[in-house]
Amino acid sequence: MLGSGAFEEADVAETSVYLTQPLELWGLRASRGRLGALEAELAETEASLLRGWLRAEVRAAFAGLLAAQERLAVAEDLVDGLEAIAQRDPAGRAGRALEAARTDVARQTLGLRSARLRLALASGIASEALPRAEGDLAAVEPPPPLEPLLDAKHAGDTAAVWDARLEVRQAALEHQRARRAPEVALSAGYRHFSDTDDGAAIFYLSLPLPLFDRNQGELEAAGRELSEARLRRRSAELRWQAQVLDAHEELASAFAALEALAAEPPAGETPSDRISIGERVDRLSDRAGLRRERIDALERVHRARAALDGLTGLAD
Repeated sequence: MLGSGAFEEADVAETSVYLTQPLELWGLRASRGRLGALEAELAETEASLLRGWLRAEVRAAFAGLLAAQERLAVAEDLVDGLEAIAQRDPAGRAGRALEAARTDVARQTLGLRSARLRLALASGIASEALPRAEGDLAAVEPPPPLEPLLDAKHAGDTAAVWDARLEVRQAALEHQRARRAPEVALSAGYRHFSDTDDGAAIFYLSLPLPLFDRNQGELEAAGRELSEARLRRRSAELRWQAQVLDAHEELASAFAALEALAAEPPAGETPSDRISIGERVDRLSDRAGLRRERIDALERVHRARAALDGLTGLAD
């Protein structure tokens, strides 16, 4: 022990060992527990929102896979039809159209592979484990009315996230208010007196006097964060309404484009000997083109509907 006079010798030293436990009084413990619980609820709500977006991505990817399968079927049908014609004109127009159709089959095969991979990535299923997609691509419905969708009650998990963030910021403000009170601490331990080789149990109860620090800085910061959260909530609601408006407009446009197309083109009539080879090739190519346009329009409708439902929670 360093000292002077009676305290100069080390054998008069005192050794103390004690533990201190803050006592969370004045509502501090309750406010901290509420803040933690709300933060956990916010994390779960945000996860639920992400799951909703993921479901919309899976729906869009599934529609893309259905469309890719049908595009490949159209290309293969065209090849089958042109092969019969090209037997009579292998080096002419039919032969050239057949080569182009076979190239398109290879391209659509790659497109199908990409569509399977996109669905696998969205669903978390290995692409080689995905079976052939089964569904009716032509099963579409007209767009729902726009005005009811703009009501915030359709925001679903999005609105829940906004409200949860506000509650967290409000709880954080209340927690900082509780921390303005002095923090009482209880200490207990053991003290050894070297000069007499005696020991004693010691207890302390401390109460700091917050003369210059009443947690004003943290309190003001929490208040600013709450005000900012309210502004962000309103901004997020306006942004969500704009996204719903854009998604509905895309769906309405896609559905109008689909209706403008002719229904599934009927099978071409069996060409007679009076129809030239070029006309036969044109009939098959035009029919395949109409089928592809309809498939593209149907896929666009499904993707637009998935995006709208993902925003409004209608798919849940």
